[in-house]
Amino acid sequence: MLDSTCGNNLLTEVWSPDGKYKVVVFQRDCGATTGFSTQLSLMPSQHQLGNESGNIFVADTNHGAAPSGIGGGPSVSIQWLDPESLVVIHHPNARISMAEPQSSGVRIMYKTAE
Repeated sequence: MLDSTCGNNLLTEVWSPDGKYKVVVFQRDCGATTGFSTQLSLMPSQHQLGNESGNIFVADTNHGAAPSGIGGGPSVSIQWLDPESLVVIHHPNARISMAEPQSSGVRIMYKTAE
């Protein structure tokens, strides 16, 4: 969904082992009345991040219950297990509003940080 009051700040990109896809990790800010969120999009490696919400994962700090990362939302890490499966690691207290189990034929698993 395109929302002109929102903006994305790219944090990192993590490519699949075969280079076909990438996971884009970004902070999304929709103005003073909303908190920062960490969002992830899975996309073909040649695509660029637009001004859309994440398509596989969205989380916030749950009013400070999870620590803020560099973008203001909770930190996440991405681990590709192979070209068709990846793991998203997030803080156990992050408030998750989207966690898709699959996208573009890639299986996505979620773990909390130890």
